[in-house]
Amino acid sequence: MARLVRGTIRRALLVGIVLTISGLVVSASGQVTLAGASAQVFKSDINRNAFGEGQTLLGILTADNNRNFSDKVAVSLAVNDKIDSATNRSDDTSEIPTNLTDAAPTRPNVALLNSVMPSGVQPTGTDLTFTVAFTNSGGQAAHVFTVVDPIPAETDFKLDSPSTVLGTTGMTAVVEFSNDNGSTWTYTPVSGGGGAVDGYDRLVTHVRWRFSGGLSHSFPDNGGSVAVTARIQ
Repeated sequence: MARLVRGTIRRALLVGIVLTISGLVVSASGQVTLAGASAQVFKSDINRNAFGEGQTLLGILTADNNRNFSDKVAVSLAVNDKIDSATNRSDDTSEIPTNLTDAAPTRPNVALLNSVMPSGVQPTGTDLTFTVAFTNSGGQAAHVFTVVDPIPAETDFKLDSPSTVLGTTGMTAVVEFSNDNGSTWTYTPVSGGGGAVDGYDRLVTHVRWRFSGGLSHSFPDNGGSVAVTARIQ
């Protein structure tokens, strides 16, 4: 039968809804067998004495032969929520005098979603609009944020086509162009560049959006999109 023990949390990392947690179990009075002990992890409150009381059970972890426990659990937590782990001998959760740990995450998590319209096989001369949507589902704002989109082979970049949808993010963007596969970003597109038809430039290889400000992790300020159009040669 698993022992009921007190757990000391050493590390807690929240990314989205996934909490990665690790710690050490400490024997309660009269209990010496710790291998396989169960440590219950709770969302905790805090009182003025820096003790907490378990409010919501987040998961039950099992210690190894060295008294360590580590696992990932799906949770519903906000930045700066507190967590802790403890169980008394009668299996009643009570005031928890172990170290209270911030569940604040340590990094953003920005996902990109690419799409093109119209899709499928298209004839020569068709304009294709390539969109990159981005969403920060991590727990901190994303800073020094840049999106780079290559112009596909056998297409010509359309002048003045780059667009940016930033909604309520509060960010701004500078759009830059490369004609050497991203080695430099000083090229200025010109109509007919590289032998393209008027209004297009065949020499552009990449478009870059360089953002100022942070991309929040909180809806609705955590997402936006960029787009660029190219013509099939």
